[in-house]
Amino acid sequence: GYTQLSTGNLFRKHIAKQTDLGCQIDFAIKSGKLVKDDIVSKVVENWLICTPGLSSSVIFDGFPRTLVQAQTLHDFLNIKYTDVKVLIVKFDIPDSVVIQRLSNRVVCKNKECQAVYSLLESSGLRPKNDQECDKCGHEIIVRADDQPEAIRKRLLIYHKHEDDMLDFYSRNGYEVIHLDMTQPTQGSFRDFVNKSDLQLA
Repeated sequence: GYTQLSTGNLFRKHIAKQTDLGCQIDFAIKSGKLVKDDIVSKVVENWLICTPGLSSSVIFDGFPRTLVQAQTLHDFLNIKYTDVKVLIVKFDIPDSVVIQRLSNRVVCKNKECQAVYSLLESSGLRPKNDQECDKCGHEIIVRADDQPEAIRKRLLIYHKHEDDMLDFYSRNGYEVIHLDMTQPTQGSFRDFVNKSDLQLA
């Protein structure tokens, strides 16, 4: 029953449509940089306002990534969604593992599908055919920003913002859950369910 808000997917839709925002987003991603805060926040807020039939439970995937984005979302929710519970999930994982996983990630080239796979044998996420998507049959590719050097640049930027964001959440009374993401996916998911006290169907 949860709805996933993925800034990556929203960005790729803007890029595919070649909107003004899409061109700015595309340039930033290909440069290995984060998209500017005001652009990210605008894309997310518009999605929250304009998505019909939006469920009350949303997973924010890839947002917020900076203190400014966190503050903007905090202010937006306090105005539009005053009764919501916000839970912050911190993935604990070494950079070396992130680089290994992302450099082996492949995605469906079909903008309407965008299924994600991993070429790592240990992932349990390998496609049946290394060249095509299991779901729609389109070609699967390595994203330009999943090259090791681009990943390292993104991680450097990420770590600059992480401490400030966690401090902000702590000062504003948000609950922060830490998860060990070096274990298999199902183990991480079980830890999340236990620590968050979620009632799953």
